[in-house]
Amino acid sequence: MAFEMKLEFPASKDKHKPQDFKVEMYLFMPQSLDVNRQNYTRQDFYRALKTNIRLTTPDYLLGKIVNGEKSPFSRLNNSIEQLADVRDSNSFDEYEVQVKRMCSIFGSSMRHLINHINGVKSYDDKKVLVNEFILQSVKVREKFKGLRPKLNIINNNKAFKLFKIADEYQSLLLEKHIFVLLEKLKKKDLLKEQIEQLIEIAYNETQYRKKMSYPSIVGMKQANQDVLHRNSMLKKQIESNLFLNTDTRREAVLAEQILFAVAAGIAMVFATGVAFLSQMVYGRLSMPFFIALVISYMFKDRIKELMRLYLDKKHKKFFSDYKTTIFNNGNKKMGLLKESFHFIKKRNLPDDILHTRKQMRKTDLDIEILTEKVMLFRNQISLFENREQLEDFEGITQILRFNIWDLTQKMDDPEKEIYYVGKRGLKQINVNRVYYFNLIMRYSSEGQSVIKAYRITASKQGIKRVEIIS
Repeated sequence: MAFEMKLEFPASKDKHKPQDFKVEMYLFMPQSLDVNRQNYTRQDFYRALKTNIRLTTPDYLLGKIVNGEKSPFSRLNNSIEQLADVRDSNSFDEYEVQVKRMCSIFGSSMRHLINHINGVKSYDDKKVLVNEFILQSVKVREKFKGLRPKLNIINNNKAFKLFKIADEYQSLLLEKHIFVLLEKLKKKDLLKEQIEQLIEIAYNETQYRKKMSYPSIVGMKQANQDVLHRNSMLKKQIESNLFLNTDTRREAVLAEQILFAVAAGIAMVFATGVAFLSQMVYGRLSMPFFIALVISYMFKDRIKELMRLYLDKKHKKFFSDYKTTIFNNGNKKMGLLKESFHFIKKRNLPDDILHTRKQMRKTDLDIEILTEKVMLFRNQISLFENREQLEDFEGITQILRFNIWDLTQKMDDPEKEIYYVGKRGLKQINVNRVYYFNLIMRYSSEGQSVIKAYRITASKQGIKRVEIIS
């Protein structure tokens, strides 16, 4: 019931220059879902949203991971040699960083190459790229496996255990990306020879894990839920060097309380003014004075609540809902994230966003757009100067996972019966009942902005697909 968004904020080469990035996400929802600001609050939205912030993995071609003096493999090999010469905590820490770094780069490089393969139309070009994936991925695995004897000779149990964890993780990583690539290739029934090679590589990796007695073997009789749990834990342990420490708090709580105090003060001024005026006109001990006093206090409460709503609305224009401080591994501040959410009326939509939404329509009927409700989520990241932690990385990546469960509660049944007339009379078929969520994202940095549009197709059973529109 959730879809994931990955936002990348590249760091400037000048680490002494602060940077600001802004992302606006407009989610257009069908009116029939009956989602509005009264029944879907900020608390509901943030409960459905999960955020992770991590360093962006360096961008390497798959063929460059093990080639060159400054390649990830060379850095890892050097750290092992340093660990053999100087058996201290600093040497182990450097070795740990390089092991995890190479694993992360391996996964990122395979993912980028597969995305490139998927976007290529030419058969010959696709064949070249798939062959490159096969050649280079196997080469990376063989070079990494070749480090095992070195670590055995060092006789450092902690270092050898970490290597085995990384080895198992890499094997699973290659297997996973092979399955993704096979799905994309099989749909087009192309490159049968390459498909057979990919299946053989995946099989060899499974056999290798069995030989090494790694627990991550899926089978008919195994407790596969334990395998899935282990795979998740491997991923978290290897990628732990990328994730950053954060501290999230509500922003401007003091300012909010001051505004609410102002609202209470204005209401009190009204009530007190009415009391003084009534006393002057009717006297202190009279029935009209008593009635006027009661009425003034009745209006005082309403004025207080209305002023609170008005000032809260103005307050949200200047302050975000939450402010997250981002720390590097040395616990030094390296950036700031601000998040805010609210419903926005159609008349207040920017022209470029409204124009993009009109281009995304599934029908030529105006009612499709006119009746939609729109959520706006603003996300602003500031990177401070002197970002020492980003020396070997390209920036910050924010992973947003949004669960739409609360938005699906009033959807119709996932299947609907419809009728049509055929040559043999009236016929009935079941058709999937789906709803379309249109997501438009505007990414702004250094005075430039880019708009991306997506369509999320969902039913009461969950998300069916996510399409890139533009």
